[in-house]
Amino acid sequence: MQKATEQIREAYLFLLLTNPELRDAIRGQTSSADKTKTRWFSFKARVQDILGKTEVGPRFFSHEVRRELYDASPVCKICGNEIHSFEDCAVDHVQPYSKGGKTELSNAQLAYRSCNARKWATLA
Repeated sequence: MQKATEQIREAYLFLLLTNPELRDAIRGQTSSADKTKTRWFSFKARVQDILGKTEVGPRFFSHEVRRELYDASPVCKICGNEIHSFEDCAVDHVQPYSKGGKTELSNAQLAYRSCNARKWATLA
């Protein structure tokens, strides 16, 4: 099973890309009580979900799988463009996790983080 720390990191980056309210709460007035609550509660629920799932398989692919796919072919399988930086990529589920897709290599493809987030947003 994937380490919770890796899943939490990926979940945080995913939230940043897919949650405009969270991005807004980070950008301005960081001392505002409302913005602090937005940041905290947006992320808290996801962390609790990850930590509470001891019997469920991982939601996110491991760092090692991402590195393996990047080293093999640093091309976004969604838009077709070359990925110039390892930090800009994510591993996308070919069959979405939300639709029953497994977090296994046979269901993995490399994508820009932003392309992966847009794909997810169109499925939600």
